[in-house]
Amino acid sequence: MLNYKNVMALNALMAFIYGFGSLLIPLQFWGLFGMDVSGEGIWGLRDIGLLVISNMYIVWSSRGLTDQSGRRLVANFVVMVWALFGVISLWGQFSGDFNALNWANVVGSAFFAIITFMVRSE
Repeated sequence: MLNYKNVMALNALMAFIYGFGSLLIPLQFWGLFGMDVSGEGIWGLRDIGLLVISNMYIVWSSRGLTDQSGRRLVANFVVMVWALFGVISLWGQFSGDFNALNWANVVGSAFFAIITFMVRSE
């Protein structure tokens, strides 16, 4: 069941959740993970939310790609985004800035990076 189209749809769904969560309700969304944000940090999270939403559009649009090199390019991009998110989440976890729920970000980003890497050459 894990083919390129389904994995990209899952990636787009996760980008939708994180993107709109960061854009519309950054304090409540990141507060779930124990992050305390105020002032300019709120606008930074909203900017990140817009970037994640633009990534969502790219990933969702790539689901129907038939060109192998185009699929590999988008999948490599998604793997790098998840890997970066995982490293930042792990860094925040070890620095004590997040609560235990942030481990879901760490594990989830590793999971999505791995499954996207696995289907990139399909």
